[in-house]
Amino acid sequence: MHPPQQRVSALHFSETLVPRKVIAVIPLLLHLVINGDSRVNGPQRLLVEADGLAMLSNWPEAAPLYSRAESLFRQFGDQRNALNARLGYIWAMTDSGVSSAISQEITAYLADPRVKSDPQLRLRALVAKAALDRKCK
Repeated sequence: MHPPQQRVSALHFSETLVPRKVIAVIPLLLHLVINGDSRVNGPQRLLVEADGLAMLSNWPEAAPLYSRAESLFRQFGDQRNALNARLGYIWAMTDSGVSSAISQEITAYLADPRVKSDPQLRLRALVAKAALDRKCK
């Protein structure tokens, strides 16, 4: 057993090494790290969920999620992911009909330098175009 003078209380130890203000802030920082920026997580989660539904060919459920994600991404100024969601929405809506305006929109996206330089956007645009072309035949 240690002599009384060598025992250090936990309170004394924490006061000397970590100020109480820092201890009070740790739970708040931990919450932010775990949850991230909910403004971005919200539409990103919608996009991931829509992609999952699309992979299961559940277009009626995927389309509104893509649309909502696109809207939220635009609100937060994330143009890349807004376009990502828009392309997903077009893909999801091909079963309900193809218009020449949508075909022109996809053609314009494929010519866009942002899409040309981003492999994920380019692939998504090509998948949407393939879905549209398949419906036109």
